[in-house]
Amino acid sequence: MKSTKAQSELITTVLIILLVLAAIIIVWQVVMGVLNQSKNSVTNQANCMGLNLVVVKATNASSLNVAVRRDPGASSQNNVTAIVFLNGANSYTISQSLKELDSNTSTLGGLKVGDKIQLAGRLSDGTTCPLNAETLVTSTA
Repeated sequence: MKSTKAQSELITTVLIILLVLAAIIIVWQVVMGVLNQSKNSVTNQANCMGLNLVVVKATNASSLNVAVRRDPGASSQNNVTAIVFLNGANSYTISQSLKELDSNTSTLGGLKVGDKIQLAGRLSDGTTCPLNAETLVTSTA
């Protein structure tokens, strides 16, 4: 009788050890997935550091114009596309890529005096950088 009880305790101990190992492997996979995702996000946002897009002028005179300039900065990205957010909504993409110190004036529809414009840069790898400060549309050219 003693040998059957000893075998039962041994099997129970082995099963508990296997369950603990399986739990460790599952937790490890989840943690590594989260860490890799965070690493990729940090890498993408690091490319945005030093990128500064500026709304030079937003006017609603005879036509609706937005002048955008890319200031010099530490960003290593050569070609950046400006995304224009009108009153908080993604409204327009300026098709011309901007290199450092490039500027572009685009005619956009739907602007009116008092609207708020913000810019975000989209890098060549598809990463969208954070929005800049708001600029109000004025009525003078």
